[in-house]
Amino acid sequence: MGFSRHIGRIGALAVALGVGTGIGACPGIAWADESTDSTSSVAGPSSRGDDAAKADPAPDAKDSDDAGDTHASDDGPSHEAADAEDAESAESDPAPAPARERKGRKLRHTPAKDESPAVDRTPRSEPDDTAPADVTPDAPEVEPARNTEPEPEPEPAPHEAPAVVETAVPAAAEVVPEPPAATTRIRLTDLLSTLLTPGGAPTAPAESPAMWVLAAAARRQLGHTETAALVSASQDPVAELPVVNDPDDAGVVTGSVAVPGAQTAVASSPGKGSVTVSVNAGTVSFTYKPTRQARHAAAALGATDDAKTDTFVLTVSDGAGGSTLVPITVAVSPSNADPRVTVSTPRVSLTSAEVRASVRVRDADGDSFAFTVSPTAKGGSVTIDEDGHISYLPTDAARHAAAAADATDADKTDTFDVTVADGYGGLVTVTVTVPIKPDNIDPTVTVRTRSSLFSDTVTGVVRAKDPNGDPVSYDVTPSAKGGTVTIDDQGRFVYTPSAQARHAASADDASRRDKQDTFLVTVTDDHGGITRTLVTVGIKPANTPPATAATRDVFTNPNTGVLTGTVVAVDADGDPFTYRFPAKTRKGALEIDEDGVFTYTPTEAARAQASNPFAPSWAKTDAFRVTVDDGHGGTTTLTVRVSIAPLGGPNQAPTDGGYTASQPGAFTGKVTGAVTATDPDRDLLTFAGSGPTAKGAVVVNADGTFTYTPSDVARHQATADNATEADLKDTFTVTASDGYGGTLDIPVTVAIKPSVNRAPTRGTYVADADALTGVVSGRVGAIDADGDLLTYRGTAVTDKGSVVVSSAGEFTYTPTDAARAAAGAPKAPLADKRDSFTVTVDDGHGGTLAVTVRVTIVPASVTSAL
Repeated sequence: MGFSRHIGRIGALAVALGVGTGIGACPGIAWADESTDSTSSVAGPSSRGDDAAKADPAPDAKDSDDAGDTHASDDGPSHEAADAEDAESAESDPAPAPARERKGRKLRHTPAKDESPAVDRTPRSEPDDTAPADVTPDAPEVEPARNTEPEPEPEPAPHEAPAVVETAVPAAAEVVPEPPAATTRIRLTDLLSTLLTPGGAPTAPAESPAMWVLAAAARRQLGHTETAALVSASQDPVAELPVVNDPDDAGVVTGSVAVPGAQTAVASSPGKGSVTVSVNAGTVSFTYKPTRQARHAAAALGATDDAKTDTFVLTVSDGAGGSTLVPITVAVSPSNADPRVTVSTPRVSLTSAEVRASVRVRDADGDSFAFTVSPTAKGGSVTIDEDGHISYLPTDAARHAAAAADATDADKTDTFDVTVADGYGGLVTVTVTVPIKPDNIDPTVTVRTRSSLFSDTVTGVVRAKDPNGDPVSYDVTPSAKGGTVTIDDQGRFVYTPSAQARHAASADDASRRDKQDTFLVTVTDDHGGITRTLVTVGIKPANTPPATAATRDVFTNPNTGVLTGTVVAVDADGDPFTYRFPAKTRKGALEIDEDGVFTYTPTEAARAQASNPFAPSWAKTDAFRVTVDDGHGGTTTLTVRVSIAPLGGPNQAPTDGGYTASQPGAFTGKVTGAVTATDPDRDLLTFAGSGPTAKGAVVVNADGTFTYTPSDVARHQATADNATEADLKDTFTVTASDGYGGTLDIPVTVAIKPSVNRAPTRGTYVADADALTGVVSGRVGAIDADGDLLTYRGTAVTDKGSVVVSSAGEFTYTPTDAARAAAGAPKAPLADKRDSFTVTVDDGHGGTLAVTVRVTIVPASVTSAL
């Protein structure tokens, strides 16, 4: 009765589940799940024992969702009767041939060889009471098989035909582990889960479960005898555990399942791809290819396990009417194309510091995007909207740094990262570089000047305040009237007027404008801020102060660091100089003798600091101010900047000095050119040598260019008839310095263009005749605009006499006796009474003047004889 009770329950359950619905509904998907907590089931002698051990659930097991997984061992009478009957069957029935039994849609595989004890093959009229335990509501699963074999017993004589397919295994039999055989188990509720779920429906085409439902219902309602007869009539093939490989790079999954006797196999349509199947020697091989959409869905962030797997069922036939179903679950390999990201050229607003750009994204999968942005490298603020539009604002500090004169490209830009995510694992990060709009406030300037009663120089200070707190530097142009101006890095300047300006200021009618000079001071803050101010200073009349102060012959001893040189200046009055200087500087000691030769000795600490390879420029220099006094109230102050020799090897002086010079100007006679030199240490060379020369003056710029102006005297001397080669050129020396004590004197020779000479003019003469001797004496004179010394020369013999002309212009004319007689003849014509000669006046510079001297011939005296 116990069996009939279970059969009735299963039949009722089949009706309650809607057999008709199962038959008429659309096909649903059969899912295969590899579960580790399910119990293996093996066809053969041990299968009956396993089913019996868990066949009868608790009384309320039929109402529980987990009834199929409950392994109960009830001690009720019905179970004992079932066990007793099974035990009798185990003792009387011989070992059956390998067969496959279906109970509750659970597929049981029997081993090829059965060594179980002989069992009674007499047909049984009562159904198997173990069937309900095989119907589970869990997900379909494929379990590894367990082979259990009882201890060997004597084999009975074989019967002629198998009557049943199950044998009971004694509970005390020892289980001997062997390599698992493939066992496939499919729960009925899993097959019908799609239909049983409220509102559920099959999600993809699959084989209809109708036949499975009918088969299960029929097996539960029919007696054991009919089941045994059915199995013995057509034994289904037995499938081993499927082998499913990992997807390859293209997402293709291959696998196989061994099914002895398999002839053909077909696969149900998976929901997310396609399957091809082949059969060879009892092995069913399959190839699964997912769709592109399925692979992309599997790549989604947070994709469920359902999205990452696909399932299909292999129906394997043996060609003799037997078939078996093998559910296969495969992994869907995720696939996603990373987005392609480009950034438009950032553009700076004309009215603000905002920078705008756009991130353009293209995705082969058509995914939507999300943007994130990192903090900028320089603290600027950046935002990006959902459309990829970027807005960047730099900090005030970054804008100010970008305005620096020495700002690098890195100072003028900022960077940040934009990350683009497509929601499917595609993540692209691009670094965006944006320009920083410079910003700076010009410094403000005030000027204070100071003059001295005892000096012609004017000192002062240009005070600059920078709203940004930047360090400022000063530059000054020459004054309007040729005065010299020096300005230090603190804005302190020294103005020295030119001799010409002082001379003009000493005039009695000098106007206020004549007594003032101006120069332009430019203040820069090294961030692009420029302020220019015009400084007006007074010109002190009288003595000409020293000017064009400079240093020359600067030399540094590389071993001791002692730097020597000479402070030179030009004084129009030729006054000797005295020097005022500080005995100590910030980084050393200073001595200057009466000749202007100075010796600067740096401290050891200063040299050590200058030896640091990363020492800034200010650590490598020192400066001192030297005031040059001519002793007549004229002074000029020179700021001398010296290089501090580092501790180390000796410095090499410049070499290979040379120069180029132009031809003298046609009207001014000025010569321009440039002095060059080569420094073995590749130091930046500066050039000095401004001042008077033997025949003019030269101005040498720091870059080596110079302008030479010859004096008027030298140019005029070059026009002299007896001018030598030395009169036609001048020589001066330019000193090249490498800034570390290395110097090179470069002699420069320039041509002197002769000036245009002015010939003597306004020739005159005076003459006085001696009445007795007839000799005429006199003097020739002329005027020379250049003030040249004039020389005279003249004709020695005339038609009527002879002339002697001295170089001073004095002449003596002596007529002949015949000329005097002819002049005394009665009625002598006027021509007989006059004579003339020419005197040439020469200025010695190519200018001459011919002066014609006309003299009267004194007639000879006539003495009568008495």
